[in-house]
Amino acid sequence: MLTPATINVEFIANYAGQHRVCWRVQNLITPGTYACTNIVTCVGGGNMCSTIVSVMVDPESCDPVIFEGYIQASCNEEGSLVDRVPFEVIYTPTPTCTGYRLSNTTDLVLDLSSADLGLNCNGTVRPATQLVAGQVINLCGISNMPAGIVTDYDVTPTNLCCYTCNTYRITGVVTGAMPVGTLYYINCTTREFTVLPITFASLPLDICMVKDSLTYAVNNLTLTITDIGSC
Repeated sequence: MLTPATINVEFIANYAGQHRVCWRVQNLITPGTYACTNIVTCVGGGNMCSTIVSVMVDPESCDPVIFEGYIQASCNEEGSLVDRVPFEVIYTPTPTCTGYRLSNTTDLVLDLSSADLGLNCNGTVRPATQLVAGQVINLCGISNMPAGIVTDYDVTPTNLCCYTCNTYRITGVVTGAMPVGTLYYINCTTREFTVLPITFASLPLDICMVKDSLTYAVNNLTLTITDIGSC
């Protein structure tokens, strides 16, 4: 969700009079048009001058945003390159919902209750599940560690972005009798950990989920996962 933010621009003005402060979001491939609505009157003579630029940012994004711009005395024609003083500001989001990876590093089957797994980012209870030896699942949690998470197994932060979603197509090939499996992924809309039992008859499936959150366990079933783009 976009949130209002400000950029404080301070500079030394030699010219007495109006200055324009222009800005845009940096895009090296297709640069956009500068917004030059901020006009500030400066006393000049080497004195400090300042203005505040209003922008919109997404604190829950995982991607830094670079704002670039320039300061220029308004006696120069707008759009000219004369006497521009460039500036650049990087906004780094701090999403509240971040990715974690839970791994069963033992040789045993791990039974995880809802109490073991704690809460999703939206406060709902995670479903109980069972992990075979070596199985990995991805979770989205708030703060440093999902509340209530089990401590006897490996839980590590990841670079998984809980706010980027793609659609994945799941197809399968039967390799033996009674082909079944379980999908583990994070729901795109709610950021909830999801456990979905499947059979060969339920395939193919197209699921919108948090990008790269899907893991699975199967029996007599070989799955093919295809990323078919954004949801």
